[in-house]
Formats: sequence, C-alpha cells, structure tokens
Amino acid sequence: MPSGRYLPGMQIALTALLVASVAISMGVIGSEFVRVFVSQERPPLSRGTLSRLIGEWAALMLLTLSAPLALLPSWPRRPITAGPAQPPVLLVPGYGLHRISFIPMAAYLRRRQNRWVWAVNNPSWRDDIAAFSCALENAVEQMRQQSGSAEVDIIGHSMGGIVAAHYINTSGAGIVRRLVTLGTPWRGTRMHIFGIGRQSRSLGPSSPQIDAITPVAAPVTALWTKTDTVILPTDHATFEGATAIELENQGHVAMMFSLKTMRAVEAALSSGGEE
Repeated sequence: MPSGRYLPGMQIALTALLVASVAISMGVIGSEFVRVFVSQERPPLSRGTLSRLIGEWAALMLLTLSAPLALLPSWPRRPITAGPAQPPVLLVPGYGLHRISFIPMAAYLRRRQNRWVWAVNNPSWRDDIAAFSCALENAVEQMRQQSGSAEVDIIGHSMGGIVAAHYINTSGAGIVRRLVTLGTPWRGTRMHIFGIGRQSRSLGPSSPQIDAITPVAAPVTALWTKTDTVILPTDHATFEGATAIELENQGHVAMMFSLKTMRAVEAALSSGGEE
C-alpha cells in the first residue's frame, strides 16, 4: 500500500484531474450550444454528434495531460528512408495548444511521404502573432539548413495558420511551397472573446491582423468543418483564393487526430505548389 505521506499528493493530482475533466466537459458542451445558436441549426442528438463531442473531450484531455512533455527539447525528424526529395514539413499548433497535438500527423507524414517533419511550439512567454511569426521563421531556417531543402511546407492548426500566413507575407514568400490549415480563423472568429491576451484579440473578425493576412503569398489549402465549435461562423475557416476542403463531423481539436484529416493533408501536400 502507498505510504501515508504520498496520499496528499495523490489526492491533489486526482482532484486536479477531476477539475480539468469537468472544466473541459463544460467547455465542449457549452461551445456546442454556442455553435448551434450561431448557425441557427437544430440538429438531432445523434450517435455521430455524441461521438464528435466525446472525441473533442478526449483530445483536449490528452493535450492537457501531455502539456509538460511539450516543454522537452524537440528537433527536426529525418525521413525514414532515402528516396525522392520532398520539401520538409513544419507543423504549427493553435491558440493554447502545443506540439504534442501534431505528433500523430507528423508520424503519419514521415512514414507515408518520407519527409523531414518538425512539430514546433509557439513561444509560451510571448503574446503576439508577430513574435510567433519570428519564432517560426527561425524554425524554418533551421529546418532548411538541416534538410538541405530550399523550400518547406507548413501545416497550421487554428491560430497556427494565421502565424504561418504572417510569416509567409513578411519574409517567407518563395520559401514556403504550400500552406495547409486546419480550422484556421481566416476571417476571424466570434469565439475570440473567450480567449486571453493580444493573440486572442488578434483573431476577432475585422481585427487589423485578420484584415491584413490575405492574400497569402503562397498557395493555401484550408480544411474546415461545419461542426467546428471554435471558428464561428464556421465558414470563416476559409477565404476566397484558398482551396477549401470540408471535413464531415469533426471537432476543432480532435480533427488533428483524425485519419480523414491526415489523408486530406497528405493529398493537399502531394498537389504541390500549383493551384
């Protein structure tokens, strides 16, 4: 049996886990109600809806528990085997998330497309889209140096797509071959009011950052879903000039773990830099 001195620590950990679980559950359910209200839909409570909400809850719980692991050092991963050269891929997480969210997709692309891959973090000590963009520029240069490739592809989830677009438009034109975004608020999101700090305010509809982000100086494929509870209205996850791909019944965070999403990203990257 565990020593009595360990029991308080276990109780604190279990209490924290319970609080996180309840908070995430309330957030998932509450954001679903907001989405239904904004879209003026009255969808029936179906097995698909329950599956999506449970998947979103599970994804958020996983990323909450794995957050300490995201602080460990990371580096670009080499292709598994020697083969035809393809541009390396950098994966940029969204608001409040971290690189662990992209580990399954990074592993999928490394195995399926035999690429250099690197899931990076946004700087946790900064609160500015431009600062995140500068950090991404440094990561791109490190990836180019290690891989020997002149071009890179970028995958951005949510705010990560805005960070990537900012980098492309300021210094990455001609370096980024293609940008693929997952649930990125290209035209802003009303849900920005629930965020904290300047980066959240930057994601509001008609914010200066949103107004200035398009057109993007690289081809963009925007993956979006009508069941996104963070990007509202949901069609703000794409814009005129992007190649839009709709994903069926996906959650905003859980889409990163979906095999359907990974296959769509793989197809978008395989299309090259041409529209």
